[in-house]
Amino acid sequence: MAKLYAVDVSSYQSVVQAVNPNAQITIVKATEGTGYVNPKCNAQYGAAKKAGRLLGLYHYANGGNAVSEANYFIDNIKNYVHEAVLILDWESGSNRAWGNVNWAKQFVDQVHSRTGVYPLLYSGSDGYKQCQNLKSVCGAWIASYPYAKYSSFNEPAKFYNAQGFNVVGWQFSDYPVDHSVFYLDAKAWGQYANPTGKAQPSQPKPQPKTKPQAQWVTNNVTYKLKTAVKLRSGASTSSSVLTTLPAGSVVKT
Repeated sequence: MAKLYAVDVSSYQSVVQAVNPNAQITIVKATEGTGYVNPKCNAQYGAAKKAGRLLGLYHYANGGNAVSEANYFIDNIKNYVHEAVLILDWESGSNRAWGNVNWAKQFVDQVHSRTGVYPLLYSGSDGYKQCQNLKSVCGAWIASYPYAKYSSFNEPAKFYNAQGFNVVGWQFSDYPVDHSVFYLDAKAWGQYANPTGKAQPSQPKPQPKTKPQAQWVTNNVTYKLKTAVKLRSGASTSSSVLTTLPAGSVVKT
């Protein structure tokens, strides 16, 4: 059986950690809900691609509107579609829809309608029990840890229950970084990324939609004080008073 090993990273990991000598695949967290983009996504993805790794991108479900979350995911990684394997991270933490048997299907169907790709489903055994309506279209990347702090990339004996899903990969440890084994070769990985075989248009890669950074702006103003103002040594009313500017003083800032 062909096997490939993978690491998956998010903003908690560095760009350097996106390239691991033991792994042929790098999977990067792209988005969460409809308001978060991993600020390191492009850098981590780019480093892994430059190092020749196979690539994956995942969306962490927050349990809001499933179609909106799917659109947010695709809108932010649209120029990586058909190059990276797409993945839905379905787990209980921060997920308001956990236990909803239809949410993940709505997400997956929307991704498929826009890209022609059925994403892999990342979850634990309980998650696959909820998502039986996806068993025929989504491969499983299951999380199940037989040992604590297991740093080896040699996977233990199988230790999971995917509730009847086809297991494509197994995340068997989260120490010191999440790492997995996938039961496929590079060609099969490429088919999960691009099942139709259509070429991806050459376009500039999108930048994450993060909050704009503050910029300094110079604004010269002259005004006359209407009342007396105390000039202090610091930006606090407890700072010592240097002087008092009387009413009528002309101030330039």
